[in-house]
Amino acid sequence: MKEAVISVMIVGAFIVASYYLHKYMRNIKSIIWFLSLILMYIVLLYGYLEIINKIHQYLRDRGIYIEFGHASILLLELGVICLFFALINIVWAAVSRYRNLQNKNTSPNRVDGPTSVG
Repeated sequence: MKEAVISVMIVGAFIVASYYLHKYMRNIKSIIWFLSLILMYIVLLYGYLEIINKIHQYLRDRGIYIEFGHASILLLELGVICLFFALINIVWAAVSRYRNLQNKNTSPNRVDGPTSVG
């Protein structure tokens, strides 16, 4: 039972952090910063999963056993789920960012070049 609660906490913490990152990613103007943030997001995801694995090993060495299955298969599955959510979040942020840029470029108040009056 505690494995299910811990699994929900792991994925839940990741989804909450991803939500705030998504809000930030949608408002970035520069494509360089956007791509850098995507790379950092994936690297931090790896670090997050590695920290969870190290905590699991530490607890196991101290005699606190959490049954994640043979070879911690549940942790691997949680990693795949988090990676799947990360990819969805990246695509969603890219599409939202693209739509925001398109809406700003096609606004009725936009003036293209000099206008002649008269």
